[in-house]
Amino acid sequence: GDPSQDYLGDGLSENIIAVLSTSPYLFVIARNSSFTFKGKSTKVQEVSEQLGVRYVLEGSVQQSGEKLRVTAQLVDALDGKNLWAERFDRKLNDLFAVQDEITNKISEQMQVQLIGGEQHRSWYQSSSPDEMRLILKAREHFHAFTRDGHRKAEKIFLELLERYPEGGLHNLNMGWVNYQKIVMRLTKNPKENIKLGRQFGEKAHEIMGDGTSLTMLARFDLFERDCESAVKHVDQAVEIDPSAGLIMAMAGRVNSTCGKPEKAIEQFKQAMRLEPYHLKWYPLVLGLSYMMTGNYNKAEEYLKALVETEKLSKRNRTRALRHMAVLSVFKEESENAKKYFHQLIELDKKHNLSSVKFSYRAMKDQEFLKRYLDSLRQLGMPEKKRTES
Repeated sequence: GDPSQDYLGDGLSENIIAVLSTSPYLFVIARNSSFTFKGKSTKVQEVSEQLGVRYVLEGSVQQSGEKLRVTAQLVDALDGKNLWAERFDRKLNDLFAVQDEITNKISEQMQVQLIGGEQHRSWYQSSSPDEMRLILKAREHFHAFTRDGHRKAEKIFLELLERYPEGGLHNLNMGWVNYQKIVMRLTKNPKENIKLGRQFGEKAHEIMGDGTSLTMLARFDLFERDCESAVKHVDQAVEIDPSAGLIMAMAGRVNSTCGKPEKAIEQFKQAMRLEPYHLKWYPLVLGLSYMMTGNYNKAEEYLKALVETEKLSKRNRTRALRHMAVLSVFKEESENAKKYFHQLIELDKKHNLSSVKFSYRAMKDQEFLKRYLDSLRQLGMPEKKRTES
């Protein structure tokens, strides 16, 4: 109610927007748009409709002498329910320090409530705000799944590891760097990367006792076709972090690969409930798991939605189109199969059976894999990458 004190709330709001915007997993409305509602009595549903968002973070600032009280609450505009609320009482001896502390606390809660569950809480508690900003930026590069993205992510992760060699999260991220080198065929010595990845993963788990590092170790198990160890690792991970969507999805991925698609389906459904803004590979592997069970209608429901999604990485669109082409063969819908296969080849002219086999080399259900590859062969996919003359 005191215009002369507006700078407190404005500064805090700008800080929160800036920090939340560094997350590659959140779509955050810019300052100019969100500030149009300042000082107005507006229902969250109206804000949601006008800005095209589902969640609204609102709050207030009060000052009394050297004391500052900040309240904040996260509201789901679809049903008007409060997902989280907290009050912060602080002494106003260093305004910027107070702003940074409250911003970090709120940012932590947004990550916990909307993205990764309790897993992100532990990450924030073990890292400084500057570390988390760098980590989130590197993860954005990492998830681009390009050579350039990999290089940029590795550079940031290596710098953080050199600064904090005993940081559990930094060791974990370097483990994922080695994993991506293998998946993207960026290494001439995958066995060495498996060895290094395991070392980083084991150290990360020793420091943090978390579930994520166990899911990474499970992925290295799959490289060596050790399903028994992989399933054991993800079972332990889910037990440690049952509310982390990413961990639940990783468990689903391992179970799908290891011949347990029914279990994988349930885990992916749970992961998508835990993570409203889940990564696009969740429904991708969920659709494949439904294909493995023979439930083609359900598989199509998820895969077709992905194909029709505008903002989808080339890697995920390629895989979604490939699954849809194969699914159409399974359903004896030849015209659809040709249509999706044509779109696939137009998107990635170098796509070949050799690369598909490499991607699914750990799949336990070899009968399904043979049907999958035979369908692509039937549609005309070459055995190896075409060479330019």
